[in-house]
Amino acid sequence: MENDVDTTQAVTEGSLAPGTMLDHYRLGKCLGVGGMGEVYYAVHDVLQTPCAIKIIRPEIAQGNSGVAARLIREARMACSVQHDNIVGVLDASATSNLGCPYIVMEYVDGTSVENYLESGPMSEADVIAVALGVTEALIAAAKYKIVHRDIKPANIMINSRGQVKLADLGIAKSDSAAMGGTLTQENALLGTPNYAAPEQLRSSHTVDARADIYSLGATMYHLLSGHKPFEGDTVFNVLAKVVCETPPTFKELGVQISPALEELIEKMMSKDPAQRPASALELKGMLQKVARGQRIGDAGFAARLKALPGSFKKLSRPLQAGLALAAVAVVVLLGFGIFGLSRSAGTEKTPSGPIQVSPPAPAPAPAPVKKPDPPAPAASPKPAPAA
Repeated sequence: MENDVDTTQAVTEGSLAPGTMLDHYRLGKCLGVGGMGEVYYAVHDVLQTPCAIKIIRPEIAQGNSGVAARLIREARMACSVQHDNIVGVLDASATSNLGCPYIVMEYVDGTSVENYLESGPMSEADVIAVALGVTEALIAAAKYKIVHRDIKPANIMINSRGQVKLADLGIAKSDSAAMGGTLTQENALLGTPNYAAPEQLRSSHTVDARADIYSLGATMYHLLSGHKPFEGDTVFNVLAKVVCETPPTFKELGVQISPALEELIEKMMSKDPAQRPASALELKGMLQKVARGQRIGDAGFAARLKALPGSFKKLSRPLQAGLALAAVAVVVLLGFGIFGLSRSAGTEKTPSGPIQVSPPAPAPAPAPVKKPDPPAPAASPKPAPAA
């Protein structure tokens, strides 16, 4: 049959053999392994529809009674957000014939953006298209007050039609009591340090949408440069850099991108959340303006920041604090203008395909100067009539 399980491409890291029945789902190859669970390709045994199943390993679920409850809350939260740019949840169960809870998700016939990076950095137009797709997903999640908290290349999928899909609401946070609140354990380090916002590393339970905007900016930096914004030998080294340092400039990495996009990424990755776009909707408008070859915000402030000695390298704490205060003042002064521009741009339809970043339209040529007409010849005087 068309959707028979492929048992020839199994990944050896999976603990369950291809062909294993999980309730009424027949498992195929293992798609990924995490700290607590595994993801498998599967086919519904009756409907013969493909799907992806995330399971929590039995030894972990049996040792922690709250894991299954959190998994079900995750499924309910994900089901509440139906959007073309979000990997959908189809089913879930706190128990199974194998003794492990699981979530059944939409199977994305494609690959992750992380896999695309294996062949090198992405083009500027493709990065903007990916960012717009993620932004649409975040706008949909914001209606339910959901913060993803783990935006990174591995969680951004692109299907065979080129559509962007945001995956893994597994550590998402909801401010809605009806959603069951946060899905994670207290005092857990949430997110991926290389992409997580500084405030998220301090307290992941109080972050808002601006933390996701930072993570998306860090992801765009990686996609454009081929380098993570912060790297280190240990997790603690990376954490220290995220909080106290700024990443190398694209110029220092030998990467050429448009000044407008570089300026936007700097804004998205500001240490101070107040300097970032306030919402995914505002960010969408800014991305659309960059795609049209326009700049965003205060270009003068970005130029002044780059002119500082050691700018975009390791900054001292007093200098960081001074820059933060200056940036807040700029945002306050320019807030109405920025919001006005983004609101009008936010009503436009997002392009479905790759976005061509075009330079600003040339200024219209001046109208030709009309030469004055030559003066009319003087009339000859008529002779006086004879007497």
